Amino acid sequence: MKKADEESRKMIRMLVNRLIVLYAGISWDKNVLKPLMQASDDLRLRLKGLQGNLVKSGIIRIDNQGNGFREATEETMSMAQNGKLKREECLRLVLLTEEILSMVSIVTGDMKAEFWIEHISRQYQLHVSTRSLRNRKQRRQMKKTIALKNGEKPAGFLAKLRSAFEGAMVSDTDRVCFSLPDGREQDTSGQWDGFERSILFHMADDVRITTVGGEVRMTVSKGFAE
Repeated sequence: MKKADEESRKMIRMLVNRLIVLYAGISWDKNVLKPLMQASDDLRLRLKGLQGNLVKSGIIRIDNQGNGFREATEETMSMAQNGKLKREECLRLVLLTEEILSMVSIVTGDMKAEFWIEHISRQYQLHVSTRSLRNRKQRRQMKKTIALKNGEKPAGFLAKLRSAFEGAMVSDTDRVCFSLPDGREQDTSGQWDGFERSILFHMADDVRITTVGGEVRMTVSKGFAE
């Protein structure tokens, strides 16, 4: 128990120190409080995991050519069923996974990633993780692609996610690149089209794309009522 408490304290100190370094001197509400709130779910899952309550799937290797997609959806269904979700809840979780994989499939270039699922009781998180681009040629090509797309109107929610994900892959700083509450606020202004067709936009509790220490991660959170 003492070891778990010490690990929890280390994790909290690391998170606080990173936030101070990243956002000191910038708007507290936008750049400190909000990312801290967004990080709370991840922190809660890890703290619970130290107590043995976190259930985590195996890691499935995927790429934007479609490899690993079937295994990822099957693992999602398995985790949902083992978590005693109702049939319609299992299907919702699978639909979220399928749309995540749809986003992965349209990322520019050759991308390899890892997919896994974590849950505590009926609170689920779906993760996709890859490394930021370090090859100069790949970074240059990605930035050129992003610049071209910036002049176009995003064709729906997945295109917006892809743009944020690709931007994270060439980011030189640790930051939150996208969060679903921001997306919903902008959608109410009528700036983006096609969002009504997005499962992620309507069914997920949160969608975040972050980059920390060269890792680019997309996390989709979905909780089901007890």
